[in-house]
Amino acid sequence: MTNLISNALKYSPAESQVSVKVESNQDLAHVEVCDAGKGIHPEQLPNIFKPFFRTSDVRASTVSGTGLGLAICKEIIEQHHGRIWCESRLNAGSIFFFELPLNS
Repeated sequence: MTNLISNALKYSPAESQVSVKVESNQDLAHVEVCDAGKGIHPEQLPNIFKPFFRTSDVRASTVSGTGLGLAICKEIIEQHHGRIWCESRLNAGSIFFFELPLNS
């Protein structure tokens, strides 16, 4: 959660909102972290959870990072039998989702 929220704040304009939504049903906890950043190009989206991957926009910016945060998130979530994914639109922000089983 900390990494996803931190990324949302880091890659969003200062005056924009970041939202976090948490829901659960009998089997799953479902979390969404939504930002108003530049979004991620569709061609780069399949790579964002790979270690050391940083989008071309981020590499060209002054935003620091190693490209490990999302890979670590994915590993932790999958070790707990969950899944993580992202939906993004250019110039409209991104939503990072993850689900974790509640009864495992």
